[in-house]
Amino acid sequence: MIKIHCTKKLFEALKLDEKGMVRPTGAKPSSVVGHVPEEGITPLNHWHGHYFTIQRSPCLFLLHDATRFPLFIPNIKKADLSNLDYFFQDALMNTVLKLWFDDEIMDKVHGLIHRLQFDTDINRSVQGSMNQMIQELKWHLHGVEVRDLLGYRQNVWFSERPCSVKGRKEAIFPQRAFMELVK
Repeated sequence: MIKIHCTKKLFEALKLDEKGMVRPTGAKPSSVVGHVPEEGITPLNHWHGHYFTIQRSPCLFLLHDATRFPLFIPNIKKADLSNLDYFFQDALMNTVLKLWFDDEIMDKVHGLIHRLQFDTDINRSVQGSMNQMIQELKWHLHGVEVRDLLGYRQNVWFSERPCSVKGRKEAIFPQRAFMELVK
């Protein structure tokens, strides 16, 4: 299970079952994602998520707690949130592909993907990093039509820049930290 710690806005937008998982519906059912385990431990566990708008386009930003690896998913309407497992896998795998990770790491990442479970537990350090990245993203996208984006390029841009973490002297480079975590 991959836990996503949500801001209040994201948590209220989700339609969750009693386990804290979204109920897949619509054009992209969970069967499109393939068989992903619901139980078990994965190093990809613990992300923070926030639902917000840029240029009147609804967007989702996810940040991995340990590595600060970002996933920006633009143009995701509330109706699409019921298929968040699909959008998470799509954003993660396409970002890893754009980072030129080799096939072995791509296969490992794909094998580590589990179903998503949502809660409202937060870590202020991760939330601060996420808020800073969202502000940089808004600045970075000035003059760009958000509705024309897929988000993978922005994920690569964020993963290659250093990120400070409370309690650590040295900065984290999300791309390197994520690769080490997967290996």
